[in-house]
Order: sequence, then C-alpha cells, then structure tokens
Amino acid sequence: MADLFIYILIGTMAGIVMGTVGVGGGAIIIFFLLYMAHFPQTTAQGTTLLVVAAPVSLLAAYNYYRKGFVQIKAALQQ
Repeated sequence: MADLFIYILIGTMAGIVMGTVGVGGGAIIIFFLLYMAHFPQTTAQGTTLLVVAAPVSLLAAYNYYRKGFVQIKAALQQ
C-alpha cells in the first residue's frame, strides 16, 4: 500500500511540474522513481518509457489503423 501511495505521489508531482514548467515528463518521472521509489536506473527508464510512450504510440497507431494506413501483415513479419 505504501508503494501505491508513492507512485500516486510521483505521478501527481510530475504532473504539477510538467504543467507548470511545460517540459516533458520523462526526466521528471525518472528522477522521482530513482530517489523516491528507489528504482535502479534502468528500471526507472524502462518504466518511464512504458508510462510516457506507450499510451501515445498506441493511440496514434490506432488512429492510423482506423483510417486504413496500417498494414498489419507487414508490421508482424520479421
């Protein structure tokens, strides 16, 4: 339960700083995860990538898919 509180606090503080200063949240979230949640550097970076990039990327890909600009077969082939 304490971890959940820390994560909510990190999200709130990052949101306030990003909204006030107008910068991207990645560096801010990494900083808070490092020093408040005691994440290792690589874990903080990977978690931040998932939190920041994944929602934006998925939404953008979905919008392109809806308009017919995505070829699923080509995307899944290696």
